[in-house]
Amino acid sequence: MMPTTVPALQLPSLDDLAVTVDDVAVTDDEVDEQVSVMRERFAMLTGVDRPAQDGDYVSIDLEAKVDGEVLEDGTTSGMSYEVGSGNLMEGLDDAVRGLSADESKTFTTALLTGPDAGQEAEVTVTVRSVKAKELPELDDEFASTASEFDTLAELRDDVRTRLQRTKTIQQGAQARDKLVEHLLETVEVPLPENLVEREAEYRNQMMEQQLQQAGMDFDSYLQITGAESREAYEAEQSSSIEEAVKTQFILDAIADAREITVDNDDLSAQIVAQAQRNRMSPEQYAQQLQQGGNIAEFVADVRRTKALAQLLEQTTITDASGNVVDLEALRPRTEQAGADDESAAADAGAEAEETQQV
Repeated sequence: MMPTTVPALQLPSLDDLAVTVDDVAVTDDEVDEQVSVMRERFAMLTGVDRPAQDGDYVSIDLEAKVDGEVLEDGTTSGMSYEVGSGNLMEGLDDAVRGLSADESKTFTTALLTGPDAGQEAEVTVTVRSVKAKELPELDDEFASTASEFDTLAELRDDVRTRLQRTKTIQQGAQARDKLVEHLLETVEVPLPENLVEREAEYRNQMMEQQLQQAGMDFDSYLQITGAESREAYEAEQSSSIEEAVKTQFILDAIADAREITVDNDDLSAQIVAQAQRNRMSPEQYAQQLQQGGNIAEFVADVRRTKALAQLLEQTTITDASGNVVDLEALRPRTEQAGADDESAAADAGAEAEETQQV
């Protein structure tokens, strides 16, 4: 639902644009953290004859009841769970800590999904086994096992290099975001009447349908997202929609002024990039666009992205220390890196896609 009335915009001079981004610095602690993640992947689980504690992996059975009745789909057996992870349900960690094999405990927790969402359930957890995680020693043997490197020093150097590149990509993304902020601050965009309200209403209707299909209500959704209230959620949503619509109009105006066109190479590159982000093949993504009737909007969004990318290339970017940031550093080195770089360096125009069609 593209707006029927497109506002006429007065664009300022887009020459001599400049933005400042954060410095790129990789600390030893960040390298340690990444190496620790790799170390976790090679951990071994060993059965232990003691009560469960944080960091252990337990095999558990669960049974949930409301008003004494076992819930449909309220039981499970043999589930593997990391004690202390807190990623299953509130109260589970406190219940499991201190339990040994074949011991049980019952606790109450609020249901967040399903037809009984919002009600208190009695959950009984039974521990079937307790396994402790044993991490490998951080040495050259670990490096050769976990990577193509022979020594731990070489592995750490590679991790540092990868972190450096990731942060450089983030610099490009930050430059993009700051450029968009500058455009929003300097270009007056008169929005068509009730445009934001109509889009918010459309999004809320879609959200309500999705929540119903998932067996949730809006209050449960707000609780999961951490919103203070529905009013706060809707205010933030309206602000986001307004910014996205204005960004769309500005980039369309810039594309018009610069007579930017979209060719097959532009479309193919974006289809490949978006397909990778959505973990599907380019053919599947293209088919999805066609079936959804979204090809025209996709082409328009590619044009906005291209306009922003061109503008970003002409912008002087410096870091906080005064060093000039060269966007050539963000050019793809591999096919996968290319997808990540394109997202970081030129994808802000896709913010306008968030408006769907208004």
